[in-house]
Amino acid sequence: FFRISTDVSGSPTPPGGGDGKKVYRSFRGVLDRGQQVKMTEVTLRVAMSCGGCSGAVERIIKKMEGVEDYSVSLETQKVVVKGNVDPQKVLEAIAKSGKKTELWQ
Repeated sequence: FFRISTDVSGSPTPPGGGDGKKVYRSFRGVLDRGQQVKMTEVTLRVAMSCGGCSGAVERIIKKMEGVEDYSVSLETQKVVVKGNVDPQKVLEAIAKSGKKTELWQ
């Protein structure tokens, strides 16, 4: 977990001070005062046969709220999504693209 605290004015303040703008903006969702953000890593096997397939998967991930980082490997058929995300929702969103999608095991 990592926590963003706020000063009296409601401005985000990261641990150790600073203006917090970089940390605050790194989360695409809206953070309430003192809300904890759980960082989750979701690893999926996605059947992708070409650059168009991997591009479609990337576009889906980019639209998801809470995504901090991701990687899509056409060669290994591996997709890793990191952030404040629900693993089931990530799986379902990518599966809607029509590509066979399952949790990496």
